[in-house]
Order: sequence, then structure tokens, then C-alpha cells
Amino acid sequence: MPRPRSPSRPIGLLLAAHALIAVGGLLAGPATVAAQEPGTVTGTVSTATTRTAIPAASVELPDLGMAVLSTEDGRYTLPDVPAGTHRIRVSHLGHLDHTATVTVGQGETVVFDVDLTVSALEVAGLVVTGTAFPESQVALPYSVTVTGRGTLAERGSPLTVDFIKSLGGSHGVIGEAQGNFNGSNGAVPSNVATVNLRGLGPARTLVLVNSRRQVYSPARAVGRFVDINAFPSVAVERVEILKEGASAVYGSDAIAGVVNFI
Repeated sequence: MPRPRSPSRPIGLLLAAHALIAVGGLLAGPATVAAQEPGTVTGTVSTATTRTAIPAASVELPDLGMAVLSTEDGRYTLPDVPAGTHRIRVSHLGHLDHTATVTVGQGETVVFDVDLTVSALEVAGLVVTGTAFPESQVALPYSVTVTGRGTLAERGSPLTVDFIKSLGGSHGVIGEAQGNFNGSNGAVPSNVATVNLRGLGPARTLVLVNSRRQVYSPARAVGRFVDINAFPSVAVERVEILKEGASAVYGSDAIAGVVNFI
């Protein structure tokens, strides 16, 4: 009995299809690998006029979140940059920022040199406090200690009276309920605080606010003084302290020193 014959298949077409699949795999494999290979951007940052190398210049690709600083000779290198066109920005203090685009190919090293233009440095306005007597800092017989808001924050943002008590030249600060002058006689209320530099008494320490004199609070026991608890500590930007006598400039109430709240 004859066996049933299977339908004939086009062997030639099958071989051709396998060949196309094999060739396509060979072509697609290297392309996929090449697409994942990043590039590198390198170059030198210098001034536009003298061509002097600029160290510590910031070179960044802001869209990719990549940034480096130039070396002492002005060179920089940004590795592992994805292929494509990216925005590059170069900046340095005292120079105008430079922004451009750079195109990086697959596995390519692109050299991108930048010349920055020198620019005048713009800073915020300065507030200077002092006296009407012109004199150089070298010739001054005393020095002024300035404590800013940052230093106060590092100390835990203390109250004004607590900051004054921590000064090296502070003596006998009034401002606590158990103080000697805060007894039942009511000489000084328990909610006030004074400044007493060098132990000469609060009446001999001049207290200023924004370089202006304040109204004194008279007291029978300690004489007149300025209540520093009236100044909110959150409103104080800095404190300028002169621990030497300045009566020749400010008067007899500055024999012990001057404290200026800004």
C-alpha cells in the first residue's frame, strides 16, 4: 500500500529566509552596541584677551546634570556623554557665562575650547556703619567684632541677652528673674536685659540700633540703660561690638564700649 506523501515545500524560499534573518542579526547586533557607546567632551577654558588658562571654571551639561571643574591648566573632561546634541555652559567668577551646543557621536571624543570674556564683578549693596571722623583701619586704636546671623544660627539662635552673656568682655548682665537687681524692691523688672562690658555698668555701655541711640530706661539701682530685650532676636542681622572705650567719639556713656545691633 503506498504511503501518503507530504506536501512539497519550497526549499529555496526557506533557505533564503534563513539567510536574511542571519544577515539581519549580524547587522542589528553591532548597531545596538554602538548606540549604547557614550562619547567624551574635552577642551580648555581660557580668557579671551590674554588666552590665559582659567582654573576652577565650571563646565556643565545642564540638560544631563553633568558638571566638572577645570584643572590648574584650564583643561576639563566630561566622560560618558550620551550621543546627540547637548547644551554646554561654561562659567567662572569675574567672567561672562558662555553657552553653546555640542554634538557628540557614538564613541567620539569632541574637543570644545572656550574663551571667556572678563566682566566686572557685580555684588550686592554694602551697608557701612561708623562715625563722621575719617581714619584708616590701621590707625584705629580699637577693633570691632562683628557677629552675623550665620554665627548666631550656629550657636542655636540664642536670645539677645544670652548672646551678650556669652561675650568675653561681658560682666553682670541683668536679664534673669534671679538677678541681684530683680528682687522684691522692684528696682529693675525681671523682663528687661542690659549690656555691661568690662564690668563698668550698663550705664557706661552704649547700645545702638542701626547706629542710632535708643531711649534709656532709668533704674534706681543701676542707673539708666537700654533694654535689649526690646530687640527681637529674629530681627537682628548682625551685632557689632566694640569692647574698648570710645568716649572720645560717642561720649561718656561709651566708656565701657559700644554694641550696635543691625
